[in-house]
Amino acid sequence: MNGRVLSAIAALAFFVGSISASASECGSKGKPSLKGGAQTEILFHNYTAHTTRVYWADFRGRLIEYALIQPNDVKTYKTYMGHNWYFEAITPEEEAKRRQGEGCFGPITAAYSDSTCTVRVLYEDGIGVDAGGCDYE
Repeated sequence: MNGRVLSAIAALAFFVGSISASASECGSKGKPSLKGGAQTEILFHNYTAHTTRVYWADFRGRLIEYALIQPNDVKTYKTYMGHNWYFEAITPEEEAKRRQGEGCFGPITAAYSDSTCTVRVLYEDGIGVDAGGCDYE
């Protein structure tokens, strides 16, 4: 193989490794989801100019990546009361915080079975969250 191909493979391996590290950084704070809750919905609305990564915590607390939500995009998921969700925004500032274990937001849990838990991801001098109809720790 020539040097350019090897360099491209090494760069790709570094990039893929950095994506995995993101889940493990946020995952170190994972609180396991509870089984047996009533079905409901959770909605993530990304009001920022940055991509947001969304995770669901499984029953062992491992974070499962659900989506990359683009700026001004909305994603809705069926979930259950007692299920924990997390997100992290992908900005230069948040990437630095993430490396220090500070860029992960959650757990966010649907509080009611008869209404949608709405998570609004905001950006004003840093990432923030408005979680109406949700429990947010």
